Amino acid sequence: MSKRVLLFYIMSIVFRGFAYAQSGLTAVSVQGTYGSKYRTTLGLFHRTENHFSGTARWFANIQGEYRLTPKLSFFSGYTFLYNHAYSEDNQRYWQPRHRFFVSIMPRWKWNGFNFNYRLMYQTVQWSDSGHHRNAQRLRNRMYVDRRVGRTAIVPFAYYELFFNPRERFNLKVHQLTIGANYYVTPSNKLGFQYRHAFRLDGKVPTDGLDIVGVSYMYLFRTR
Repeated sequence: MSKRVLLFYIMSIVFRGFAYAQSGLTAVSVQGTYGSKYRTTLGLFHRTENHFSGTARWFANIQGEYRLTPKLSFFSGYTFLYNHAYSEDNQRYWQPRHRFFVSIMPRWKWNGFNFNYRLMYQTVQWSDSGHHRNAQRLRNRMYVDRRVGRTAIVPFAYYELFFNPRERFNLKVHQLTIGANYYVTPSNKLGFQYRHAFRLDGKVPTDGLDIVGVSYMYLFRTR
């Protein structure tokens, strides 16, 4: 399969996802790299509810990376989420949540492809009817991308599984994402993606199971 055919196939899936999508994700972020070992990312995100009927959540994220070796990184970070939630009598209200996470990520290359595997532990905390609640997840993600020739287009795909440590690490959700990044310049990156989530409980969340995303990232580097 030629690189052009591969790119056409991937982008056809992404744009087809826009036709079937139930929700949209918009992201704007800044990423700074300091020397060869440190990187910081700040991001602001908006996600719509099912069938683009309104806002499901806003969230802001800060993440730090320490690259122990060129092939191994450690991450930690915090996300503030402002969710639309529903009470027992189906009244809609805003609910703040706090997510903390740590992760480890080895990476490697093969035949022109870039791979990484991310193992992440996260906890989300919030208050509901005066009670403090939290949920834990162990997330496993396999990622691959490859630049198309000498172009500025980098198609990617990743598959992620979410396990609950409190329920003998039962699988709760898994999802597949496919898309492409376009480097307008070395410091400006646009991204397009389509994601389908598989819920084992059969429930459809308020923000849907099929999601399309558009993102912009500004990248800079210091010595």
